[in-house]
Amino acid sequence: MNMYMLSFASKSGNVTRAKIQDFLSTLPEVLNWYGVMPFTILIVMDNHSHLFDNALTNKLVEKFSDDVSFLFTSISKENIAGYINKEVWEFINTPKANPILADNRINKNV
Repeated sequence: MNMYMLSFASKSGNVTRAKIQDFLSTLPEVLNWYGVMPFTILIVMDNHSHLFDNALTNKLVEKFSDDVSFLFTSISKENIAGYINKEVWEFINTPKANPILADNRINKNV
């Protein structure tokens, strides 16, 4: 599994972390996510996610258009440092798929 960090800013303030997380939950390539700061989300994708990097970027732009600016970057336990709580480090060090996301997609036929 691959880990990415999405940091964003909404020009109008209308695009919130919750709205982006709700959107991420509908995407089959997103296996899990963790909102770690008000404008930062960690995203877990499968090992083939490099094929989806540009696709996810395009989907975010299409969904939120000109109201959001963002950085989407690959991270791993080998190339990240910082000061944050233990739960976030556990999420980074042992990324897992969230079965609830998959179940919700199946039930909604997403």
